[in-house]
Amino acid sequence: MAITDEKLRQIDRVARATKILAINALSSTATRCASICGSRTETVASHATAVRAGGDVKGEPIGALGVFFDWGPQSDAIVRGVRMSTEEWERTRCVLLDASGRVIAASDGRGVLDEHIDLVTGGADAGFYTDPSGAVVGFSLTPGYETYEGLGWYGAIIQRPQQHSGS
Repeated sequence: MAITDEKLRQIDRVARATKILAINALSSTATRCASICGSRTETVASHATAVRAGGDVKGEPIGALGVFFDWGPQSDAIVRGVRMSTEEWERTRCVLLDASGRVIAASDGRGVLDEHIDLVTGGADAGFYTDPSGAVVGFSLTPGYETYEGLGWYGAIIQRPQQHSGS
């Protein structure tokens, strides 16, 4: 079910009433949001949904529920928590991509929310390939939780080849 502009305006009014300075109601990916703790900007994952009369899926919207997940520390733990040697880290980048291929977390901190990576998945949930630069790209579709199918995000590890001295 699509959210209409009027419903977005209703959600926005509820968000403003609760002193949340910014909300992206359609976002299921990381976004920059103003913090309610002052003027600093933090990276959060934001989700919003209508609260409906009687809890009925088709009930009249009577409010909104917004969740702002502290994305920065969590995403860093994901992309920087991969076990590799120092030598491997020097030539490796770990990224988390949203369903459109947008970088939403990166072990090197580059390109977050600005860069897109076109994974060559061939429709597979997981796999690997060698890109034109010679880097090996391993990828996996992130799982959902219980009956929740997830958001179509991919985790990827991009590793440049080792440089050998001599010939």
